[in-house]
Amino acid sequence: MKRILIAAVAVAMFSGCASLNRLGIPFTADKAKVGIRLILDREGYGDSLTDAEVSQIVDWVDSDWTQDQERQAFLDVIAVREENEASILALAEKYYPGGEWNLPMKDVVAEEAEPHIVTKISEWYGGEDLSGAIVDSRFQLTVSDDGRIWSPAPSDWPLNGDLNVMVCAAYENAAGALVGGKYEWNRANPSPRSWSNIEEGYEGWIAPEVGTEMIVWAASVDGKRVSTEATATYK
Repeated sequence: MKRILIAAVAVAMFSGCASLNRLGIPFTADKAKVGIRLILDREGYGDSLTDAEVSQIVDWVDSDWTQDQERQAFLDVIAVREENEASILALAEKYYPGGEWNLPMKDVVAEEAEPHIVTKISEWYGGEDLSGAIVDSRFQLTVSDDGRIWSPAPSDWPLNGDLNVMVCAAYENAAGALVGGKYEWNRANPSPRSWSNIEEGYEGWIAPEVGTEMIVWAASVDGKRVSTEATATYK
């Protein structure tokens, strides 16, 4: 019974694609994975499933796994943890009452009410076009005014060696266009950054005037997630 309920909740979350599409947000399995993680964290079950397990559930839902014994056994393992039948039913009723998707979108995509800077950049510097990235609203970025000190990304952001963040910035050029992109890398335990790569023209960067306000954000190393925006002053 618990296995079926967990599966039903996973299917309910995944079926939210219709709601996302109505809001004009293209739905992908990656969005489902981020959404499920947000729900688990919000409801106090963040430690109950690993990111790999969330990813596996979404991938299986997407490929019709209902008759696979190995996959059912996987869900059995999850079911014996702290989640119980009542709490799963409560979540199903909260997010999928009567078979209708009811994900509180205002919480999940609040930062997208005003489009993120990555959707506004007309010319990308730094070799990365991040315009298709998803805003991870858990990462409420803070940056010191001089652009040196950056707050850390969520612990589940992917790693490339010891790197997990692309440090990004944008500004409005003389023609009134927003330009920018990646200019440095950072680690899970951030170390101070500098503007030196921009000054040196890193991967096509054209440096702004000293004193220019920069819109800054962090992107995951796979280019699929971005933080909320912050500001800092160039040099």
